[in-house]
Amino acid sequence: MKTSFTKQQLLHMIQENLSNIFYPENYLTFLNQLSFFHEESIENIILIFTQCPTATVVFPYKAWQAYHRTVRRGYTAIALLRDSINNNQVRLVFDIEHTVGKEFISTHPAIHIKQMSGILSSMLSKIKIDSILQTVTDDTTLQIKHALQHYIYHLLHTSFPKYCTSEIEMKSILYCVCFHYGIDVSEYSFSSIALWAKQKTNHDLREALNVIRHITTFLIDTIDYMYVSHEYS
Repeated sequence: MKTSFTKQQLLHMIQENLSNIFYPENYLTFLNQLSFFHEESIENIILIFTQCPTATVVFPYKAWQAYHRTVRRGYTAIALLRDSINNNQVRLVFDIEHTVGKEFISTHPAIHIKQMSGILSSMLSKIKIDSILQTVTDDTTLQIKHALQHYIYHLLHTSFPKYCTSEIEMKSILYCVCFHYGIDVSEYSFSSIALWAKQKTNHDLREALNVIRHITTFLIDTIDYMYVSHEYS
């Protein structure tokens, strides 16, 4: 049930497995996990992907007990880094598939597509972009994706200007946000991701993933807040 990984071994694991993310068959899986675990550091998302690429919900052993679920025998914990840079301890978690017990009910808000449209319209109005109203389509899903593209560009332009014209980062963020809210992502592919990654250093790749995670987290947190507080038309 336990793992013997040290902090230094986990840091080495991250470095050794970074390039494995950037293959078309792996990249979508990684983005799915980034969507699930966007509040974790990019290093911990890489560690989850490396140790358990099917993970969707992770908690420590005692936290699962609080949800009246028990970790099944024979499963090895997923080892993650602690939040503190100076903390050498390793954080151990288990995926929901490693547990049995009472049904786990997610606290993630179930936002209807029409509500999402209203939220994005309200968000865009605050930055003087009425993207949804300008979109010439009656397909609400396409309207939402078009609106998200505008808002993602705005966020990148204001916070990470060197990434605002990069297709990979923009499309990755759009994919993560849509996947998180159950919006169809079947049209997305990243067939050129391996070639793109070969032109980058490991530092560049980690920096790009950090940008993707940062903007994804901001969008999900903002959308959820506006939904819960009813701050949309």
